[in-house]
Amino acid sequence: MSESPITIPTLLREKLGKDFDAEDIWGYKYTSGYWEEDETFWDWPIRDFIEEPEIHVFVINDKKEQLVTIRKKDILSETDTAFENLHQWLTDNYGNDVKTGGVFGVVKEHGKYKVEFGQGRVFDTSRFFHSGMMIEKITKLLPEGFDFIGDEKEGKWQWEHHGDDGNAFVICEIMVGFSKNHRAYYHFDIWHETDNSLNNSSNLEKELDAACRSIARMLSDEYPDYMHGYILVMARYVDFSTMEEIGRVEFDVPLNYDETRNLRRLLFSSVSFYPDNLRWLDRELFHKIEKKAEIKVAEAFQFDPIQFPIHIVLHWAEGERQRLIGRYSSLTEEDIQKKITYIDGLDGKEFSRYELLKVRGSFVWKEVWTRETGHMWEKYTLLKRTPSDEELDYADCSQYAVWLDDLSTETIVKLFKEYKSKHHGDGSRDP
Repeated sequence: MSESPITIPTLLREKLGKDFDAEDIWGYKYTSGYWEEDETFWDWPIRDFIEEPEIHVFVINDKKEQLVTIRKKDILSETDTAFENLHQWLTDNYGNDVKTGGVFGVVKEHGKYKVEFGQGRVFDTSRFFHSGMMIEKITKLLPEGFDFIGDEKEGKWQWEHHGDDGNAFVICEIMVGFSKNHRAYYHFDIWHETDNSLNNSSNLEKELDAACRSIARMLSDEYPDYMHGYILVMARYVDFSTMEEIGRVEFDVPLNYDETRNLRRLLFSSVSFYPDNLRWLDRELFHKIEKKAEIKVAEAFQFDPIQFPIHIVLHWAEGERQRLIGRYSSLTEEDIQKKITYIDGLDGKEFSRYELLKVRGSFVWKEVWTRETGHMWEKYTLLKRTPSDEELDYADCSQYAVWLDDLSTETIVKLFKEYKSKHHGDGSRDP
C-alpha cells in the first residue's frame, strides 16, 4: 500500500488526485519576483512580474503526464504556511542544488523538457561539463538513424534523422542563468521537431517525446556529479633566489569524477576542513590537483615553471565548500526507518540495491579505533555519534564520512538490521 497520501503535503495531494503518487514526481520549478516571457506573441514577448511565488510540479507515469501549478495567492489566508511547507518538502525530496529558484529535477513546459545544473563562477566562461562525453551519451538514447550536426562548442546541439518522407530533429539548447548569489548555472531545454514534409504519426511523436524525456532524466539523475568538477586554486609566483613573491593569480582547476567525489567526502567530514588538510588526508589527490594547477599556470602565462618556480596554494573562496557538498547529506533517522520498513516488507525476497540507495542521505560514517599497543579496528555507523568517555579511555577514535554507495549491498543491509535490533525496530532509543 502506498504511503504517499501521508507523505505528500495536502496542498499537492489535492492537486494530484488519485492519478499520481510520490514516485511520479520528476521535478518542480519555483518562480518568484522576476519577469517571465509569454512566447505566444510573435512581435514582442509580454513580460509579467510575479508578485507572489509559484510552484510548478511535473508528474508523469505510464498513463499520463501533467504540470501542476500552485500559486501562493490562491491559497486561503488561514493556511498561509501551506505553500512554504510544500516548497520545503519539494526542496528536501527533489531539490538537487543550492539555488533558491529555478528548475529542480525535470520539468516539461510548452513541449520542452527543462533541466538545470552546473553552478560555477560568473567570471569564468568555461563550461563545467564535458561536451563531447555528454553528446555521445545523448546520441545513444536517440532512435537509430539520428546523427549529431553542428559544433559541440555551440549553445544549441542538434541531431537530425533523414527519412524518405522528411526529416526529424532533436534539439538540446544550453543557456546560462544566474542565481541570487551571483553563481552561474546551466539550463537545458530538450525538445523535438519535424519539417513540414514529414507525415507525422502518433507513434513517431511518442517515440521522439520518449527520447527527449530519457535525455532530460539522464541529465538530471547522472550529470550533477560531473557539473561541479573544479576547485579554486591560488598560485603564487616566487623567485626562489631571493625568496620574494612576485605576484599571485586565482583560477579554476578541473577535477575528474573520482577526484571530485573524494574531495566532497573529505569536505563533508568536517566543517573546519582546510585545504592544507588535504595534503595529509589524501596526499595523492593533493599532488594531482597541484600538478594540474602548475600545468594550467604554465599554459596560461607561457613560461616554464621549472625555470620560474611557482608555489601552488589550494584554496576556496566563500561558498565553495557549500557549492561542492550542497546537495549531499548524512542519513537521518527517518531515512533509516523507511529502509527498515522496506527490508522488513521483502519477506525473504532479494534486496534491490537501487532501493537501498534511494535515500536523501548520501553518507554514513566509519570509525577507526587505535590503541597504543598497535591494535587497530574499524566499524561503520549509519549515524554519526559521539563515543563515550569509557570508549575513549580504551582507544583513540577518528571518524570519516563514507559514501553509502561505496558499501556492498550485504554491508548496507547488515547496518540497517543492526540498527533495528539496537533500537527495537521502531526508531526509538534505548532508555
